[in-house]
Formats: sequence, C-alpha cells, structure tokens
Amino acid sequence: MTRKKSLFYEAATLILVAHGDATNKFQDITRNVIKRSAPKVLMVQRSSQSSFMPSAGVFPGGRTDKVDFSPEWKDIYTQKVSWQSILDSLPKSCDPRPPIYTRVIKDVILPSDIGFRICAIRETFEESGLLLLRNNPDGAFIDNPAAQYASCITLTLSELQKWRKIIRQDASQFLRLCRELEAVPDIWSLHDWSNWFTPAGYSKRFDTAFFLCCLKNTKDLINDSDSEVRKSFWSKPSEVLRYHVNKELFLYPPQIHELSRLLNFETVQELLSFSHHRPRNHSTLQYLTVPIKCKNGTITVLSGDSLYPMDKRPIRENILVPEDEIWYGELINREEDTIEQLNASSTHLHRYVFPNFMEPFSKLKESSVSIVPYANTRLLDGHKPLQLSWL
Repeated sequence: MTRKKSLFYEAATLILVAHGDATNKFQDITRNVIKRSAPKVLMVQRSSQSSFMPSAGVFPGGRTDKVDFSPEWKDIYTQKVSWQSILDSLPKSCDPRPPIYTRVIKDVILPSDIGFRICAIRETFEESGLLLLRNNPDGAFIDNPAAQYASCITLTLSELQKWRKIIRQDASQFLRLCRELEAVPDIWSLHDWSNWFTPAGYSKRFDTAFFLCCLKNTKDLINDSDSEVRKSFWSKPSEVLRYHVNKELFLYPPQIHELSRLLNFETVQELLSFSHHRPRNHSTLQYLTVPIKCKNGTITVLSGDSLYPMDKRPIRENILVPEDEIWYGELINREEDTIEQLNASSTHLHRYVFPNFMEPFSKLKESSVSIVPYANTRLLDGHKPLQLSWL
C-alpha cells in the first residue's frame, strides 16, 4: 500500500528537560552547573524573519529532511550490533499509534520511530548547539531496558560553529558528522510524548511528532544570528509561561499545553520515569485542534471537548479513502454564539479561547491577543492534567 501525497509537512519537535541552573532569557551562553533544582526546559525564540511562528517561543525542532530517513543510518547504527537488535531496543509504544508513525512510505526502509527521532536531534543541534549523540552502542547498552538520560557530545566552539553552518546548508552532512565522530543520534533517550497537527487557518500546516528527553544537567547553548532562531535558553516551565502572560514571549497553544503539563513534575527523575512508562501503557494521541468562530472571538477545541466534532473522520493518510471523506479540521461557524455562552453550555472543556480574535491564525502573533486555556477533562493517553495556576 502506498502513501497518498501529503497535503502537509511532517516535522519533529524535542521537549528537552534538564536538572540545574542555566541561562535566563537575557543571556547568550550558559554555565554548566550540576544542581538538582526544579526541572528546566530548553526553549528557542524564533527570528522575526522565520517563515513559521515568527518571534514565538517554541521547543527546538523542524521539518523532516530525506536524510533523516536515509538507509545509510542503518550502516552507522550496526557497527557493533545487528539491525534487529537496534529495532528491538527502541523505546516502547503501545497501539494504536498516530498516523504519523503508521503511514506507509514507498521506498523508505528506515522506520518512522527512528527517522523522526533523528530529525528532532538534528534540528536541536542546528538551533541550540546541543549534540545528542552517543558512541556506537554495543550489546550491553542495547540490552538495558531502563529509562535513559540523554548522551551529549561536546565539540570545541570552532568545530561546533563549523558543523552547525554546514548542516544548516545541507542536512545530509549530519550523517558525515556522525561518521567522523563514530557516534549515533541518541534515539533511545527520546520518548513518544504527543502529536500536534497545525489547525486550519495557517498558511503552513505541520503534522509534528513531539518527543520528550531528559539530560542530567543543563548544557551550554550557542546562539548566533545565522539561523531562523533568535536565541535559545533554559528556563523553568513556570517562568516561560510567565513570560507569555507578561507578553515578553509569545507562545502558541502547543507550547502552552506542554509547558502546563510539565508543571506536574518536581524533579527530572520523576519526569524521566513517567515519559518512559506512559507510552508503554497508553496510546499517544494526535491533537488536531478545530477552530470555532464565535460572535466575539475564536475557540479552538481538542479531542475530549464537548464541542469537538467526534462524528468527523480524523486525518488518516495511511489508507486510501475518497478525498471528500477526509477531514482536515476545517473551521466551524458558530457566530450566533458568544465565547461565554459556549463555555457555559459545555460540560467537558479541552479548549483555547482567543477573545476578540476573528482573523486567520496566520495573523495571531501580530494581534497580541490573550490566549486562555480551559481544561477539565482527562484523555486516554495517560498524560497528567494541565496545571493552570499560572493564569
């Protein structure tokens, strides 16, 4: 079965969490301090010239490249162990899984579980300078089923800057870097976390695999002007959300959602254990937010919300169906109702409210609108509830 030509872009994002103090948003280079403080998350602020989400605060990540699924990775990973051992050692995830992992891609032999992880690691290196590689694994490592902290290889500043520039210009050079270092992307430390699909109303829409990864301590970050990223920084999730409330850093709903989840965890070790066990026992869901235009603004609803159109066929590209039967989360018109009326009439809330915002979402950043999350329902994906005390 061959895959339908995609109408959207595929991408991978990494939520990278670490122990320790680190730079705040006003600094360019962190100091490497081993300290068991509250978890800190790696954020990047996009350049104002970025083609998608300009100036917004996001997790590192980006669009997939064909090199992420290159068969050459198979040769790199099997220097000391068999390919089947590599496949068997990947972090476990139970079925059913989002379509982004189950689509059949013609002439691609590298599993999506590996390709999307490589993409997230490559993009994290391009955007922050963190190189999540480990030495070629042997049998002893492969046989270890425990949750793994990520391995991070350090380069000299000149080498790091050289390779970032090369790989930004030609993503296939990431293969060359790994060969020269005799190392592989640390796919074992990345755990399935979520799958976000850009809602209707954006000029570009992405089907994005979100992974979560933990470091033992924060690492130095390198910021420069030669990228779509203005800066990268470590910060507590609560601090990043505060920047958003104070309009110092704009966040879109996926970032608000995931940061609010991270508030449930007091230590990185607790988060590491949770991220290891959750996908083994609960399916990871695709989050396709559906926009609803109201009399006095816009609401976007997610699965589990009372207003979510459950009778619609979700996005699926791994099967061939008539085009008029595929649903892509198109706008729902409820202009006769106000936001307040729809909130009051809904028992289950899993939504974001955009008061007085009536424009396409591509204009959201310029509007300076407040984005207010509401959540009182639990989904079947095993995630902890959103913590919204920061509002």
